[in-house]
Amino acid sequence: MNTPSKEELIALIKTVLPEKRFQHTLMVEKEALYLASLLELSNTEEISFASLLHDITKPLTFNEHREIIKNLSEDDLKSPEVLHALSGSIKATEMGFSKGIASMIESHTTAKPDMTLSEEIIFVADYTEETRTHEACLKERERLHKELLESDSEKRKEILKKSVKRILESTVEYLNKKDSFIHPRTLLALDFLSEHKED
Repeated sequence: MNTPSKEELIALIKTVLPEKRFQHTLMVEKEALYLASLLELSNTEEISFASLLHDITKPLTFNEHREIIKNLSEDDLKSPEVLHALSGSIKATEMGFSKGIASMIESHTTAKPDMTLSEEIIFVADYTEETRTHEACLKERERLHKELLESDSEKRKEILKKSVKRILESTVEYLNKKDSFIHPRTLLALDFLSEHKED
């Protein structure tokens, strides 16, 4: 199966996403590629495609997500706002994209334990891209960029992991204040990072 080119994919998402979501998607790609360059990753094409595809099914209705995701868990049903990550990963696979790209998409909302660097980058970029106006997003973007630029390449992976952990902590705190359901994958991801911190 021939996967779409980057140009074809941008044209496609422009037709399926509202303008604000489309601009967000482009900025996630910009942020993800910037982070990838600082971390000296070579799979920038995969990161680019995952960024562009991460919200491709965001506009779908609950029932449309359910039609794509055949085996929804009870936890997923309690978290309708994360369903687009699951349906988006399936959509990417159906379009012929790699398992790595699908996995980056699948973990971009809840995160998961033991993420790859590329998965961490998509997760963080979705939160820190420049059109985000929430104070927590702005502060995390400023802090992350500053710390990455001031450190050497040896320390940058750990700095990114700490950013993932802070974002997860902020998300859990926000959901707790709203008395909202927290997906277990988020809690497992946070537990994993807490247990595997550097001494």
